[in-house]
Amino acid sequence: MPAPAPTTPPATQPSAAPMPAPEFPAAEPSPNAPSGLEFPNRKATKAGGAEDKPPTKKFLYTNFGLGFSSNGGLNQFNVSAAPAIGFRITDKFALGPGISYAYSSYSLTDAAKNAGYVLNAQGDNSIKSSSVGLKAFAQYIVYKEFFVHAEYEVTNAELVDVDSNNGFYKYKRTVTTPLAGIGYRSYLGQNAAVDIVGLYNFDNTIYSLYPGLVIRFSFLFNIGR
Repeated sequence: MPAPAPTTPPATQPSAAPMPAPEFPAAEPSPNAPSGLEFPNRKATKAGGAEDKPPTKKFLYTNFGLGFSSNGGLNQFNVSAAPAIGFRITDKFALGPGISYAYSSYSLTDAAKNAGYVLNAQGDNSIKSSSVGLKAFAQYIVYKEFFVHAEYEVTNAELVDVDSNNGFYKYKRTVTTPLAGIGYRSYLGQNAAVDIVGLYNFDNTIYSLYPGLVIRFSFLFNIGR
């Protein structure tokens, strides 16, 4: 019986070479994606997660003031408050109307006492007065949180004068007061701020309601849209 023909194993096909991985450009970092990875619908945010919000056109602006001066034989201590409403004409310039109230206490200087002056015939140690007025103000931001401030006030004031018979006495007078100076604003969030303002009184006489230098602490609250 013939021997079977030898069989040969089938030829092995060489394995295919691996395909090279596609190359992509490296992600570039950006201010909104420091790692270089961008996510869909991602919004740019400020530090702390608060988004930018433009200021409103209107704001409430109220201040409190303290002052002291010595003039014409009298020491004058002054406390004032003046609420107002402001309108932003631009992002840096604002103006508006307001009302004012001031309380003053007058006492004799040592020099006036030594000269024989008295506050009035009743021999009081001090004279107290209250005044109410209307005002208009304007502000302009010059650099970051620093701004210039000016205002003009017309006040139905109670003031103090002197005569040779009765000494110092209280009387009423309409007073116009121009004030101007500089301020610094500290923000308490997006809708509130505190201002420290130093103002010079251009009518610093015995007939003036305010002393020559007035330091004010003002509070700002944005309202409306």
